[in-house]
Amino acid sequence: MDGETIHCGLIAGRRTRVRLEIASWEALHDVARRKGCSINSLLAEIDGERTKPNLSAAIRNYVVAYHRASAARVFDNAAADRVRGVAAPLSVVLALKVEMITG
Repeated sequence: MDGETIHCGLIAGRRTRVRLEIASWEALHDVARRKGCSINSLLAEIDGERTKPNLSAAIRNYVVAYHRASAARVFDNAAADRVRGVAAPLSVVLALKVEMITG
């Protein structure tokens, strides 16, 4: 299928096949890179925490939650700086927003 890719591997000792959109795989790889872990270990973590039977949906939800939490930390830090009277230059704020979007 166009726009999708399949990952085959061992997750928690089980042979598993997961089909995701390319953008979702790229976002998952980004999360693994940021956490300093392998894709398979991240997939095992997601698999162990999921409450729904669909692993693909659990992966998508995990990636969205991870990036939302990252964005919230960035904006919370910026708000705390404003309260302390520390203003980040506009170029830094824009760079942070671009980093959040592009990874």
